[in-house]
Amino acid sequence: MNQSEAYGGAIKQSFAADIKISRHQAWSWGMTATAGSLAVQLPDARHLVAGYPVIQVVNEGATAFAIEDSDGTTLVASVTVDQVYTFGLVENDTAAGLWSWGQWDQHAAAAPTPTSFPWTLGGTDGGMIREAWRFDFQGDSWSQLGGSTVEAINDSNSARADTTGIAILANIATVVKTFDPNVWTDRTDASYSHVSGGGGREDDNNDRGYFYGANRSATGNVDEVEYYDVSGDSWTAVTAMLNNRHKSKIGSDRDTLHFVIGGAITVASFHFSVVDNDQYDIVGDSHTSKTSMNTARQDFGLAMAPFTGDVWCWCGVNRNGLTAFDDVESYSISGDSWTTRSDYAGGNSSQMAATRVDKNLRIYVIGATGGGDGDDVYKHNPQNDSYTAQTDHAGAANARGHVAETLTD
Repeated sequence: MNQSEAYGGAIKQSFAADIKISRHQAWSWGMTATAGSLAVQLPDARHLVAGYPVIQVVNEGATAFAIEDSDGTTLVASVTVDQVYTFGLVENDTAAGLWSWGQWDQHAAAAPTPTSFPWTLGGTDGGMIREAWRFDFQGDSWSQLGGSTVEAINDSNSARADTTGIAILANIATVVKTFDPNVWTDRTDASYSHVSGGGGREDDNNDRGYFYGANRSATGNVDEVEYYDVSGDSWTAVTAMLNNRHKSKIGSDRDTLHFVIGGAITVASFHFSVVDNDQYDIVGDSHTSKTSMNTARQDFGLAMAPFTGDVWCWCGVNRNGLTAFDDVESYSISGDSWTTRSDYAGGNSSQMAATRVDKNLRIYVIGATGGGDGDDVYKHNPQNDSYTAQTDHAGAANARGHVAETLTD
C-alpha cells in the first residue's frame, strides 16, 4: 500500500477521452472534461477491498460527464458542475463489481451511506399471517416489525408511496392498510379486491400506489386499474387494462411506465396462465400491448434490476398442472424483448416475492420451494446472473408473495 492509498490522496485530472481512474493513486478525483459525451471509469473492483467509502469523483469543470464501472456499464449518466459522487463497493467478485453511491454538491454535508431494507408483509403458513418482518441485508438477519394487523394479510398485494416510504396493502376483501414502518393504519377501502399479487406498484412522482385487476368475483371483469393516494386517503379509477388479469405482477421504470406481466385470464379460469405484457403509461393513462414473456406463469417473483432497469421474473406455476418450475427470464424495456436466464438456485418454486433493495444494490428473492410454503432467501446478482443463499426467513415458514421496499428506515 502506497502513501496515497493509505492516507486518501487527491488528484485533479483533465481528460479529452474516456478515462479509467485508479484507487491506488488517490481516493478523490477532481475531474475536468474538455469535451462532451465522455465517461470516467471506476477501477477494477477485484483489486479493491469492499466497503464504504472507496473512491470519490468530483466534477470541477463546466462540462458534464458519465461515470461507468470497469466494464463500461453506466452507473451515473450525468455528473454536472460541482457535483460530488462517493462510491462504496458492495461486492468485488467481478471486474465491474457492485457499487453503491451517494451524491451531493461541493461544500455540502456528505451524503450518508444508503439505508434501505426489504420488508415482508403477510403471507401464509397454511393459515394466514399478520406478521411484518424486515431483512437487514448488511447483517443477513431478520427482525420483526410492528406487531400484528387487525386482519391477517393473505391474498393481498403491496405498493410503496415513494417519497414517504409508506407501504400500501390491498387485500382480497378490499381492505386497505398502510405500514410506516412499525404502525399499521386502516385506510379507505379499495373499489375492487386486489388479490394475491394483482399488481400494486409505486409511482415515484406521487405518493400513490397503483393496483391492477384481480377482482375476486368470478363473474366480474378483472381488468380494472385504480390508484391509492396516501395524503388524500382516496382511490381513483383510471383506464382499464387491455385484457382481464388475475394474479399478475408489475414492473416499473420508476418514472412513467408500468408493466403488467403474466397471471391468469380471469379468476374463474385461473387454471390458464398467460404470457401477456401490458404497458401502462401513467401520464397518458393509456395501455399498449408489448412483447409477451416466454413462459406462461403466475405466483412468480418480479423485481427490477439495478443499473439496467430490466424486469426479472422468477419461477412460478402454470396452473394447468399446478406444477412449480425454476425458469427465470428478464424483459428489456428499451428493446421490448425477453431473455432466458439461469435457473433459480432455490429449485422449483412458487408463491415467490422479490425486491431490489435500492437502485444500486442486489435483488433479494424470497419464496416457497417446490410449490409449498417456504422460507428460502437468495441474493441475486443480475450482472453475472449468480445467486448467494441468505439466512432463511424468520418466523413461520411461509409463501411470501407480498414485499414492499423502503428508501429510509
